[in-house]
Amino acid sequence: MRRTRIVATIGPASSEKTVLKSLLEAGVDVCRLNYSHGTPESKTELYERIRSLEASLGRPTCILADLPGPKLRLGRFPGLIALKRGARLNLHCGVEEMVDASASDLPVEYAGLSAELNAGDPVLIADGLI
Repeated sequence: MRRTRIVATIGPASSEKTVLKSLLEAGVDVCRLNYSHGTPESKTELYERIRSLEASLGRPTCILADLPGPKLRLGRFPGLIALKRGARLNLHCGVEEMVDASASDLPVEYAGLSAELNAGDPVLIADGLI
């Protein structure tokens, strides 16, 4: 009986059905899905694809959901605000709602953020997309 388990991280290059099938046929026991990237819908589709292949191949396949750590959330504000890459902003910590929020002033629910940052520290918004 084989006790070693093979874990494969499934990403864009390996998520297609033919590639997944090849991986499972080659001995992959655990498919790791990184939830830090992609959408919940894409992970649901991938999960269903793996389960379908599991049934057709007749061998159990584990799915490891690698969840991202906690993320800071902006507080509530009316309307939409357009942000520019590299722009400076003031984050108002411990503020759940801000009626006069702007592209330079935004509320952040986490009150302890200011104690963890220094002036000028970079803050990534939307996982660094902005």
